[in-house]
Amino acid sequence: MCHQNSHVSGWSDDEKNTRNLGIEFARRALRFAPDDPSVLGDVAYVLGYFERDIGPAITLADRSLELNPSFALGWLRSGWLRLWSGQTAVGIAHIDKALRLNPRGKAPANFARGVAHFFERRLEKAASMLLLSLDESPN
Repeated sequence: MCHQNSHVSGWSDDEKNTRNLGIEFARRALRFAPDDPSVLGDVAYVLGYFERDIGPAITLADRSLELNPSFALGWLRSGWLRLWSGQTAVGIAHIDKALRLNPRGKAPANFARGVAHFFERRLEKAASMLLLSLDESPN
């Protein structure tokens, strides 16, 4: 997750190396904890972000949610994976479930919803949700 965060935030001096390390550590984590919902959720998110084929990441996210259906962060990450794969309706449903499970997670959920509306070209709704997420978490 650290390498994914570094990459997405633009903090990496060597993007290719950051990507490779992110994938390597994610796969290593999966070998050591293949039935831990939190690890599966993290690995799914990292692989979904870095790999070209998002299908295996979605499978891991689904397994994570099978093991812990109350895993709010898992639902949010699954929502992002669905958005990245073009499944915006499913993505929004997963994001909404994450928010129901963790009402304190409004800013990340509203940010993800804003991105979903942007992907669907609902620009006014996207702007509204993105501004709301900034109001909720200005940092």
